[in-house]
Amino acid sequence: DEDPLVYHGSTKARTAFEFLRTMKSVQKDSSKITLPLLVMHGSHDKISNPKGSQALYDNAASEDKMIEILKGYYHEIMREPKKEHFFEILTTWLNARV
Repeated sequence: DEDPLVYHGSTKARTAFEFLRTMKSVQKDSSKITLPLLVMHGSHDKISNPKGSQALYDNAASEDKMIEILKGYYHEIMREPKKEHFFEILTTWLNARV
C-alpha cells in the first residue's frame, strides 16, 4: 500500500476495454503461439480464473511450455507473502533458456 509505484486507483474504461479486447485476441489465436511459454497463475485468484491460463497453455502450439498454478496464491503472485517461490520458478525457467 505504501509503494508509490503501485497504482491504487480504479480501472479506466478504455483500459478495461483494451484488456478485454486483448484477451479475446489471445484466446482466438493462442494456437499460433510457438515461442517458449511460461504460464503462472494463483490457484485462489478471484479476479481471473486459473482455467483461462490452463486453456492458454493447452492451446499453445509451443513445444517448450510450462504451467505453474501456484497453490494458495491469489491474483498478484509476485506480491504474495511467499513471492520468493514465484521468482525462483521464473528465474529458473529464464536461466534455462538463455
